[in-house]
Amino acid sequence: MSLTLKVKAPYMQPAVCSVFAMFSGSTTQVRNLLVSVVQQPLGLLSSQLEALKAAPGSVLQIPLKISNPLSDPVRAALEISTPPGWGAVVKDATGTIIAQLRLDSGAFTQATLMLSVPREASPGTYPITLTLRGVDPYFIEKLTINVTVASSTPALRLTTPTPFVNTYAGKTAQYQLSLSNLGDSDCVASVAVSGLPQGYTWALKDAQGNVVSQVYLPAGGSLNLYLAVSVPPLAEPGAVSFQVSVTAGSTGDSLGLSLGILGSYKLSYVTQNFYVEMLPGSTSTFQVTVRNDGYSSLTNVKLSVASAPSGFTASVSPQNVLLLKPGNTTTFTVSVTADPTVDAGDYYISLVLSADQVDAQSRDLHVFVKPPSTPAYYAVLAAALLLAGVVLAFRKFGRR
Repeated sequence: MSLTLKVKAPYMQPAVCSVFAMFSGSTTQVRNLLVSVVQQPLGLLSSQLEALKAAPGSVLQIPLKISNPLSDPVRAALEISTPPGWGAVVKDATGTIIAQLRLDSGAFTQATLMLSVPREASPGTYPITLTLRGVDPYFIEKLTINVTVASSTPALRLTTPTPFVNTYAGKTAQYQLSLSNLGDSDCVASVAVSGLPQGYTWALKDAQGNVVSQVYLPAGGSLNLYLAVSVPPLAEPGAVSFQVSVTAGSTGDSLGLSLGILGSYKLSYVTQNFYVEMLPGSTSTFQVTVRNDGYSSLTNVKLSVASAPSGFTASVSPQNVLLLKPGNTTTFTVSVTADPTVDAGDYYISLVLSADQVDAQSRDLHVFVKPPSTPAYYAVLAAALLLAGVVLAFRKFGRR
C-alpha cells in the first residue's frame, strides 16, 4: 500500500519543520519527516519590460500582468514606490486606477503602469517598485523596473505626399505635411515658410483646423499639419518654389515645395441690352462694356464688326485694348450709320468680342430704324434725292 502525505505551508514563512507520521496496527511504526519551507516568488506580478530609457518630462506606459497561480483566491492591495517628484498609477483595461483587486485561482488581468518622469529629473537610473500585498491570504510580491533617465535631444523630420500643387490665381493651395520626432526627447517645434513672392500669404493648421505656428511633439511621436498658401488674384501663370522649415532648439528640418499657378481666362459682356434706335440717314453710337472675369490678364482685347445689313456702316473705337487685368472693365463705342434710303424696321449688326487667350464671343446689336414722321425729314430726303440727281446728271453731261 502507498500513501500520500500533503503538507500545506503558509505563504511568506520560510521554515524547517519536523513532521511525525505514526502508523498503528499490530505494531506501531513512527516516521520523522523533515520539511523545508522555502520562500520563492509567487509569480503574481510580472512585466516584459525590466529596464527602459526615458527623457526628462516624458510619460511612460509599461504593460503589466497580474495573475493568480495559487490554489486559493487572493485579495491584494497594490502599492507603488517611486523617486520623489515622480508620478505613477496602475490602470486596468478600462482606465480605472487599481488600488486593490481580487483574483480567483488561475485568473489574471492586464494592467498598465503610467509613469511620469519629472522635467527636472537628473540623469541616472531610478528603480520603480510595485508591491502586491496580500490581504487574504497574506503574502508580499514585488516587481522592480529600472528607468534610466538620460539627456536627450529631439530629431525632427518633415515629409509630404504632395510636394507640387496646382491652383488658380486668387485661390488657395493646400499641402499635407507630416512632422515626426525621431529623437528621444519631447519638444515644441516652430514652423516657418520662406521664399514666397510678395503678395502670397500662408497659414498652418492642425488636424482640428486650428491655426498654429508651434506644435508640441513627444519623443517618437508624429502628427499631420496642413499648409494653406493663398495666391493673389493678379498672379500670372507659372511655377513658384518655396521652403517650409521646422526647428526645435538645435535640431530642425526643411522641405522644398512647388506651387503651379494655372491661368484662368474669362471675358464677359457687362452690357446686357444690345438695342439702339435711329432714323434713316442718321448716325448713332452705342457703348459696349466688357470685363475680365478670369484670374489672369488678357491681351489684345478687341470688339469688331463681323457683319452689318445692307445700307448700314458700323465701326468700333478703340480698335483694341492691349492689356485688361483681372476684374477690370473697358468700354468700346460702336458707331452705326444708316443710309437715307433705309426702310424703317429691325436690323441686326453682328459684333465679335475676342482676346488672345479666349475664344471669340458673338452678340447681335439690335438696330431699330424709326419711320420718318416730320416735314423736316421729307425736306432732308428731297435734298438728298436732288443732290443724287445732280451728281448723276453731272456724270452724264458734265463735260459736253
